[in-house]
Amino acid sequence: MLHRNPGINRHSNGSSSYLLALALPPIIAAVVLLGCQTTGARAQEQPNEADLASIIEQLSSHHREGSRVEFVNVDAAMPPSCRMNAASMKVSRGNDSKSFPVLIENHGGPSGVSQMFAKLDRISVDADGAGRAYHADDPFGDCDHLPDQPPRQACALDNFSNAGIRLFQGATRLKRPDPKSQTADAPAFLPNWRDLWPLIRDQKLVPLPLSAIAAPEGPRDFNLIHWPERNLTFAFNTKIVPSTRKGFPCRYGQDSEYSGYFISATTFKKPSRTRADGCKPEQYLDSEKIPFLVVPTEKFSGMELGDIAIGFLRTPATLHIAYGIAGDTGPYDHFGEGSIAFNKALLDDHRAIENAREVDGLDIDLAEPDRLHLAGASLAVLVLGGTKKLLGGNYSAANIRKIGQAQFKRWSGAVSGSGARLSACLDAVH
Repeated sequence: MLHRNPGINRHSNGSSSYLLALALPPIIAAVVLLGCQTTGARAQEQPNEADLASIIEQLSSHHREGSRVEFVNVDAAMPPSCRMNAASMKVSRGNDSKSFPVLIENHGGPSGVSQMFAKLDRISVDADGAGRAYHADDPFGDCDHLPDQPPRQACALDNFSNAGIRLFQGATRLKRPDPKSQTADAPAFLPNWRDLWPLIRDQKLVPLPLSAIAAPEGPRDFNLIHWPERNLTFAFNTKIVPSTRKGFPCRYGQDSEYSGYFISATTFKKPSRTRADGCKPEQYLDSEKIPFLVVPTEKFSGMELGDIAIGFLRTPATLHIAYGIAGDTGPYDHFGEGSIAFNKALLDDHRAIENAREVDGLDIDLAEPDRLHLAGASLAVLVLGGTKKLLGGNYSAANIRKIGQAQFKRWSGAVSGSGARLSACLDAVH
């Protein structure tokens, strides 16, 4: 039933509008309260009661980040030269959790686990933070443009769905047509998006922040922009595409090399100037330029965002190392994601990346060894807690590499040689 939707907040502080809301069905009450909080909002610029409830329910399942990490020791024999202990990393969000086998080093004290080594089967690519990640004229990242745009004006590196961007007609989510699907009458994404985007770009509609009406377990990080004439609703995740003070998606300005692209965020934040609209264009790590690893949460035991994170791709003939930092957070049920620069370093790939298809081609998956000639390969990451301070606030790729190399040499140990400890740990994790 509608009033039992867990994503709707049925409690609010307020004045006389709150008393009025008490007499209304919960979702209508929420909209009444919102109308008093959002200056200039008009009721017709919000989806109707049933559609709004359905949209909130659909958004609630997206991008469920991990919020708690617990390390549990595992009784397993370890080679002495690895000098780490077997453990299980349990990542939880609410009542959901998933565990990952890891090796840990604990120096004791209140900080807990200080180092973590994880052998992985796959490292996919996280384009968030890249200046070219998302563009309104190329929603699928394949350089497919509006008819009146010149060729190749915008080539996005990722598609809208990975940014938490959704487009609804009523309560139906519009998607890119599946070429394998036989459904000819599926609602079309592109024609509707092409008509709606100019109204968003020119701020002709009024955003609806779900933080005002969604319950704590609901999609509070989403803003909605509704076009009543076509019953279209645009939703975007403000944790991935930040919003202006008025609630519109932030975009790079004309003074930027990424002019027109959406600003996309990483959880790690750098100091940045704040524009008049509230956007901070230099605040995030550029996935194309900065090698970083996606970790479950901002701080876990003795490790945190900004600490050195090193990737290893060992084949029978080579060892490639990516020196990066822990730079973004991801879902509780997936561990193994790196920035574009991180994966390119692991693959020793120096090609220019043009679009989402080429970004996807950087995914490293040991289950497909023939695709990137990875037969017999091993893949692992090492996070070194307490190393953020060594960077001195300089998060350039060059400085990360410099500090990362020094810390890896220290971790490896001069006595055992640079490769002995790494080989022992790679062989110990199954």
